[in-house]
Amino acid sequence: MPELPLIKISVGEPDANAEYYMAKKVNSKPIFIDAYHNAHFPGIDQFRSGAKFILVGQKGTGKTAILRHLEEDSRKHYKTKFIVFRKEILEEADLAKIAVSDSASMLIDEEHIKRTRFFHHAMKRLLLSLLLAQCDEIEDPPQQNGWISNLIQNIKSSSAGEIAAHVSDSIGSALSSMKFDVSAVTKEKVALDAAKLIKRSNDEFTKFCVSQIKKRSLKCRLFLDEMHFAYRDKSTLSADAALVRDTVMAVQSINEKFIDENIDCTVYMSIRSEFLEHEEISTADISHSIQSYGQEISWESFPYGKEHPIFDLMIARLRLSLGNNFDRKAMFHRFMPGVSASKFLDYSWGKPRDIVRFFKAARDNYPNKASLQSADFASVFRTYANMAWQDIKSALTAFIPKESISVLEHTLQRIAKNSLDGGSRYTHSDILSALKPAHENMKAHGVTYEVDELFRLLYIVGIFYIAYEDAKGQTIYHRFHRGNRRPIDKGVVHIHFAVAKSLS
Repeated sequence: MPELPLIKISVGEPDANAEYYMAKKVNSKPIFIDAYHNAHFPGIDQFRSGAKFILVGQKGTGKTAILRHLEEDSRKHYKTKFIVFRKEILEEADLAKIAVSDSASMLIDEEHIKRTRFFHHAMKRLLLSLLLAQCDEIEDPPQQNGWISNLIQNIKSSSAGEIAAHVSDSIGSALSSMKFDVSAVTKEKVALDAAKLIKRSNDEFTKFCVSQIKKRSLKCRLFLDEMHFAYRDKSTLSADAALVRDTVMAVQSINEKFIDENIDCTVYMSIRSEFLEHEEISTADISHSIQSYGQEISWESFPYGKEHPIFDLMIARLRLSLGNNFDRKAMFHRFMPGVSASKFLDYSWGKPRDIVRFFKAARDNYPNKASLQSADFASVFRTYANMAWQDIKSALTAFIPKESISVLEHTLQRIAKNSLDGGSRYTHSDILSALKPAHENMKAHGVTYEVDELFRLLYIVGIFYIAYEDAKGQTIYHRFHRGNRRPIDKGVVHIHFAVAKSLS
């Protein structure tokens, strides 16, 4: 077995899109393609066939890697298009360094879509336009559909971002023809009339697209990666959440239409499960769509030890550099000495991004070492914890104003200090009291939810967990990423060890 230094061992990137673009830059395949591990996703055949098309999962569970793998697999028989929405796509530092023009053209700015306020119809029109653009030839539509002719001419040979702009402009022009200001479309009656107008024109466009796709026998797979939103104020947060909600509805509508018409095209999308907690989405009638056509990517039910599949995932990656004989025993002996599997899972969140991030931290800290010593774990873990905290902060922006992030960080820092030195044991009421100063700052910047909802959101993103004793005196750990979807109001509230380590 070669004794390569860590700098020579390819482990990939915590963010699958970063890994993809970095590999593309040097004309190679991303590691998650050559070392794909699907033990956690037994339903992939239903996605290959198009029977299912919505991926749901927490940040870091592997949704993008699965979509990229499906795209790679689909290229054998289909035209493919992978779309990454622009919002927060540069959240990983390595991805932020990639500025190649061919990747930039694949990023769609959500502002092109949101500004019309008719998200459902805009998304349907956009997705159909992206598919239509894959046809080798497109006939001219009937003369009475002038706006369709203009749109067709504009989308030919356009990038995905340009198509988004053209679609948005086509809707804006239709609304302008109704003699009112697009930006002022807020009143219910006017919005309803405008929505009817866009729906009627979309029906015409759908009919034209279906006829062209059938005539050209187009076989295509369109992959729509995570749509993100960030808190700026209450109205824009609701608008962003509505965009995510309406995209789910648009994807379902188009796919069902293709099934009815026997068209071998499918639109896939992924969505963070954290976003489904937003009231704009959770109260919408889309849960049945996600349950019927989707699958959640979760790592919560696996054994809490060496048999956990995130270790198999990393072994598959390490074998690309260290040979096929490299196994679990060798990995723990060489790179995680003195660290039990359960300890690593306790100290992390037990997701693919965690194990990749840990090895990336090890390579950054000790690039010239071929193996690690027990004493090296503390340094590697602190680097890992700092990376993880930056990632969590980006997830928090979906619910918390950016002006309040630093205030919340200072609050959590005090809680972490008290937790680590054993100075305080926080009950549910204690933690709500500790969070109140940060919550007051958030309210000053537009937040309307109560402090207990803030605690619930921090629990969902993995900052807090709860420990309590059952009737037999056994300690029970209540964690969101282990399947406990709601926090309980008994026991002791703990701050996650990696978060505490980063903030201490």
